[in-house]
Amino acid sequence: MRYLPIFADVMDRPCLVVGAAPVAHRKVELLLRVRARVAVVAPRAIEEIERLSRNGKIELVRRPFLS
Repeated sequence: MRYLPIFADVMDRPCLVVGAAPVAHRKVELLLRVRARVAVVAPRAIEEIERLSRNGKIELVRRPFLS
């Protein structure tokens, strides 16, 4: 199986997005639409991610992701 469909109730739940490039931005926007609490971890971020952080919509942690 190549794809795993997952349905999760993430409203008011913390969600982590690793990376802050355009693909990550699309994921962040989707999570915000369903009212998740979003944190992004990345050493650099595109302007759209920076703006969401400045506006208090997400938490942006500027560092490499450490597993």
